[in-house]
Amino acid sequence: MIIDISDSTFKDILNDEKLFLPIRWDGFDFSSTLDNLFNFYIKQLEILTDDMSNRSVKPYVELIKKICGLLTKTVSYYLNGFPSKSYSTFEQVMDLLMINPLKIFQKNVMEQFKTSINSYGEDDDLKLFRVVNVEDNRPYQRMRVFHTPYNLRSKVSTCRYSIAGYPSLYLGTSLALCCEEINMNPHQNYALASIFKLERTLEYTNTLIQVIELGVKPQDFIVNRNNDNINARRISYSLLEDSSIRTAYLLWYPLIASCSYIRVNKKDPFCGRIYNSTVVNAMGT
Repeated sequence: MIIDISDSTFKDILNDEKLFLPIRWDGFDFSSTLDNLFNFYIKQLEILTDDMSNRSVKPYVELIKKICGLLTKTVSYYLNGFPSKSYSTFEQVMDLLMINPLKIFQKNVMEQFKTSINSYGEDDDLKLFRVVNVEDNRPYQRMRVFHTPYNLRSKVSTCRYSIAGYPSLYLGTSLALCCEEINMNPHQNYALASIFKLERTLEYTNTLIQVIELGVKPQDFIVNRNNDNINARRISYSLLEDSSIRTAYLLWYPLIASCSYIRVNKKDPFCGRIYNSTVVNAMGT
């Protein structure tokens, strides 16, 4: 479902600092914190439904309400020690969100017949990297750059977004980002780097990987064109002309916001956010 929402209306909804991301968490009940944000966001959207010219938005608001409710349940289940229920509830969220994906890079074997571009070439949309710190300058096996082996799962803590004892593979879209994530000092530290690409041989014809961008902030869309802040993220203004992008962002905002809270103490290994800022969805076709 795509609604015809104007650029100005889209900006009016999101042009409130209460919706800007990231948000600093106060350290109290995270479920209630999310619930308060969602209620404010929904009120912003409901203002649209009061306008006769935007009646088509009302069913969409109801869908967003459902997503917000499921996200709150996802967090509550997890924080109360029910990870299985949390996961199954989050699956329901993703099923609804994928009706209008925000931005997906689809890579499958059939593309090899449509393009001669190498899967890790400069023109490839999907580039995923990983960097890990090592102790010295000596040869390491490739497996060192993969996730923690399952036989060492007891060493996996709840830091970052991992569930304790569940090895996860964290990838970044640039080497610079990966180096920043591990606090690498290029003048003092040693590190291993790897680029991950999808195998596109006929052996893997059923492979489909979808990478969904969850790092877009409301202020990325409404930033002044003359903004001289070199740290401001540059979003293509052509995106604002696409109704499907505006529609998708309104739908995905609750999940993006849920993943964009700053924890109170950086030294704490666990914070109450949902998952990562990028969702990778692998499925068979």
